Amino acid sequence: MIKKIAILFLLSACGFTPMHKKTVQETTQANSILVKPISGKRGINLRQQLRESLSPTGDPKNPIYNVRINLHPPRVGLRGLRQDATATWGTVIAKADYVITKDGKEVLKSQETAFASYKVLSSVYSSMVGKEDSFDRATKTLGTQILSHINTFLEKNK
Repeated sequence: MIKKIAILFLLSACGFTPMHKKTVQETTQANSILVKPISGKRGINLRQQLRESLSPTGDPKNPIYNVRINLHPPRVGLRGLRQDATATWGTVIAKADYVITKDGKEVLKSQETAFASYKVLSSVYSSMVGKEDSFDRATKTLGTQILSHINTFLEKNK
């Protein structure tokens, strides 16, 4: 009996969830969220990521909630110096402010921050590609964080 209880605790600690359990994204409430356009290439990708999760059938006709996102330009820092004073590692910090409104009134306002890193190589092109990839990864992480916050908000306000 104790072994069975221990297994249940271990399964719940590992993040196990039933495969066919309905998630917040599948509810009608999540399908009534309109994500406003976000400027820039990363903004377009972020909006698409959120739209695919919140309303996979397309923008809602009569949204209950509107989400406005302000995506800040990513900051880049260099770390790890070689003997010749060149960097070996770069970090990217991406930030986004967002506001959820209902009937024109602000119901949630928050900010998310995401970090990604890349290796600075001797090849300039390879370093640029790594840097761009880290921008994309940081933006995707922002989307996951925002989505998680929206889902929590919707769950609390059923």
